[in-house]
Amino acid sequence: MSKKIKKKIPKLRFPEFKGDWESKYLDQVGDFKNGFNADKQAFGTGVEFVNLMDIFGKSEIHKTYLDRVEIPEKQLQQYKIQKGDVLFVRSSVKREGVGQSCLVNDDFEDTVYSGFIIRFREKSNTLYHLYKKYCFTESSFRKEILSFATSSANTNINQDSLSQISLFYPSIAEQEKIASFLGAIDKRLTQLRRKHELLQTYKRGVMQKIFSQEVRFKGAISLHFPDWEKKDFGDIVTKVSSKYDPTTSDTSYPCIELESIISNEGKLVKMFDSKEQQSIKNKFKSGDVLFGKLRPYLRKFISANFEGVCSTEIWIFRGKKVSAKYLYYLVQTDKFYKIANVTFGSKMPRSDWDFVSSFPFECPCKEEQEKIADFLTAIDQKIEAVSRQVDRTEQFKKGLLQKMFV
Repeated sequence: MSKKIKKKIPKLRFPEFKGDWESKYLDQVGDFKNGFNADKQAFGTGVEFVNLMDIFGKSEIHKTYLDRVEIPEKQLQQYKIQKGDVLFVRSSVKREGVGQSCLVNDDFEDTVYSGFIIRFREKSNTLYHLYKKYCFTESSFRKEILSFATSSANTNINQDSLSQISLFYPSIAEQEKIASFLGAIDKRLTQLRRKHELLQTYKRGVMQKIFSQEVRFKGAISLHFPDWEKKDFGDIVTKVSSKYDPTTSDTSYPCIELESIISNEGKLVKMFDSKEQQSIKNKFKSGDVLFGKLRPYLRKFISANFEGVCSTEIWIFRGKKVSAKYLYYLVQTDKFYKIANVTFGSKMPRSDWDFVSSFPFECPCKEEQEKIADFLTAIDQKIEAVSRQVDRTEQFKKGLLQKMFV
C-alpha cells in the first residue's frame, strides 16, 4: 500500500509564498545508516571519527579536533560523512536527547561516525542543506520522534522508526528564505553568548586582581584605604546551623536543594515546598550566602534575598566582620574554591568546616568591602542583562520554529 501524502501550510509565512507544503516520509527523502562500531584498540590512529559527544546538543558540526579510528577501506566508503548529511542521536540517557539532529555543514575527508549515531543522507535534492538544520528540530517533528522512541536502560530510536516519520517542506526557494531568517537569529544568539562569555571572563580576571590586591579602591577625596588584615575565615564568617523540621512546623518555607542552584552563576532554577521535603533542613535569612559543600557542587552558591530553608549539604554563611555582599564574592574566588575543594570522605567527598574556618584570608575595611561589592555587582548586572537577552532571543526563536513549520 502506498503511503499517503499530506498537505498543510504553516501559521507564519513570508508573504511571497503561497500554496500547501508537501509531505513525505523520511525514507522517501533519504536513506538511513547506523554508524561504525570499533574495538577499543582501533582508536587513536587512522581516519577521523565523529562520536556522540561531538554532535550532542549541537545544531551543526564543522571541522574540528576529532578522535581517530582504524577502519578497513571497504567499510570506510560505507561510513563516510559528507556535507548535507544529518546525524541523529541513536541512544540517550535522557529521553529528550534521543533523535537530536546535527547537520554536517563542512566537507569532511575520510571521516566516519559512531554506532551511537544514525546518518541520514538525501536521495535527491528535496531539501536545502541549511533548512535541514531547523526542520528536524521543530516541536512537531521532535514529538513524532519521541513517540517512536523506546526505553530500557537508555532511550533509543532506530532506522525503521525514523523512516516512518513524515516531514513537511516547502519549495527550495522558501526553504532558503526560512533558513536565512533563522540563521540571522542564530548569528545574534552566537554574538550574545559570546558577549556573555567575555563578561564572565572579564569578571574572573577583575576578581583575581582585586582579591590579590593588585587593584585597590580609594575612598573620598582619593584617600587610600587601610591595609587589608589577615583573619581566619571562621573569625569573619559564621556558619549558621538553625534546624527546621517540616514535619513539626506550622510554617512552610521555600526550600533550596543543591540541584536548585545553577553552577557558577549564583542563580536559582527552582525551589521546593519545605512541607514536601521530609528530611530536616537548615533555616536561612535574607542576606545569607549559601554554598554547596559537596565536591560536585562546590561551584554552586547564591546570595539569598528571601527567608527559607535549604539542604543540609549546603553551608549557610553569615558575615561577622564582612558584609553579606562582600562575602558573596569572597566565596567565588579561586582561593576559597581551592580551600573548599580539600574534601573529606570517600562516598560523597565534602568540604570540612574546621579546615576551611581555620584558613586565613586578607580582608579590607568595611568601606572598601562596599566599594568592591558594588563594583562586582555592577558587572553581574551586565552579565544578567545579557543573559536575559539570550533567554528572550531563544524563546523568540522557539516561537518562530513552532509557527514557521507544520
